[in-house]
Amino acid sequence: MLWEALRDRPLAGREFRRQHPVGRFVLDFYCYEERLAVEVDGGVHAAQEEADWGRQSVAEAMGIRVVRVPAGLVENDLPKALGLIEAALRANPSPAHGRGVSA
Repeated sequence: MLWEALRDRPLAGREFRRQHPVGRFVLDFYCYEERLAVEVDGGVHAAQEEADWGRQSVAEAMGIRVVRVPAGLVENDLPKALGLIEAALRANPSPAHGRGVSA
C-alpha cells in the first residue's frame, strides 16, 4: 500500500526507492535526495526491536535519517502515515538521540 502511494513521486515531489540496499541491510523505502529511510514496522518487529535499532544506528552513522511507521497505521490510516513521512521530509536532518523519527 505504501509503495503505491510513494512510487510516482506524489509526496513532496520526492522520489522513493523500494527495498534499497545500504551496506549489509535493506531499507524498506529510501529517498536519496533527502537521505531519508522509511521503515515499516509490522508485528515481527516487536520481537526484534534491538536488531532494528542496531540497523538504524548503522544507517544514521552513514548520514541517513530514519522514520519508523507502524504497519497498522499504513493499513488503517494511510494519509496519516504519509503525513509522518512528509513531516520527516521537512524535519531537522539531525536524528533525535539516535532514535530517528518515530510514529
